[in-house]
Amino acid sequence: MPYKINFESLRQEGLKPLFEALERGFKALNIDFYLVGAIARDTWFAHHGIIPLGTKDVDFAVCIPSKENYEKLRQYLCNQEGFGSSKQNQFVLFSPQGLQVDLLPFGEIEVEGKVMIKGKGLAQIAVNGFREVYENGTDLVSFENKQAFKVCTLPGIVILKLIAYDDRPEVRQNDIKDISLILKHYFNIETDIIYEQHNDLFEDNRDTPIIAARVLGRQMKRIIGKSIDLEKRVIAILQREIDNSEKSKVAELMVRGTDNSIADALEILKEILQGIKDMV
Repeated sequence: MPYKINFESLRQEGLKPLFEALERGFKALNIDFYLVGAIARDTWFAHHGIIPLGTKDVDFAVCIPSKENYEKLRQYLCNQEGFGSSKQNQFVLFSPQGLQVDLLPFGEIEVEGKVMIKGKGLAQIAVNGFREVYENGTDLVSFENKQAFKVCTLPGIVILKLIAYDDRPEVRQNDIKDISLILKHYFNIETDIIYEQHNDLFEDNRDTPIIAARVLGRQMKRIIGKSIDLEKRVIAILQREIDNSEKSKVAELMVRGTDNSIADALEILKEILQGIKDMV
């Protein structure tokens, strides 16, 4: 049974007609997809009674066999559904309601983890991890008891945000802040699973943030463990920040604007890493 969410709980106007239009486009061209980014985060937050933060754009990862199919999707949405294109970013469309929609292609269209299409402005993106999250890191959500969309899970979001930050740390600092926000709520979100499946972590009287980080790592492993290269990359990102200790930019971003210390953030990163290693 899919999870159920209403658009009102997401505090985002214009989603209903947007989702309906996109569903028509994806079905017409037989394209599979899943929700990623802030809208995926807010979906899980809303489901657990946490007030969504809202977002200026809606991100969809779309499984595409070729550049031609991707262009057909863009043309369908523009010609049949009234979407507008962007001159600055070839992966962006604008819905008739004015919402920005990022269509992030992955699958057979990829070449060495990247997708390049024709056009002005941004025409190349890295999509490392998208396939693995698609295969092992989504859950089905029914919006308004109508559209049933695959939505990236919170562990999947953390994986994709770690990689996105690693690819472009100079412009992706908000990804680390999002990871911190997910960690802040993770114990409460996953309370039932933690007590049912990870009660070994209570033996040493660990604090709940430490337990949550460890569980997150274990759940990330279930996604990245299917790809040796992806697992190595995620581990390398975490290990680098841990080894850098007081110079860790990720740790600094995690505690910015909070009362926590760099040492606190490093402990969280260590627990995530250990969680990945737990699941051999």
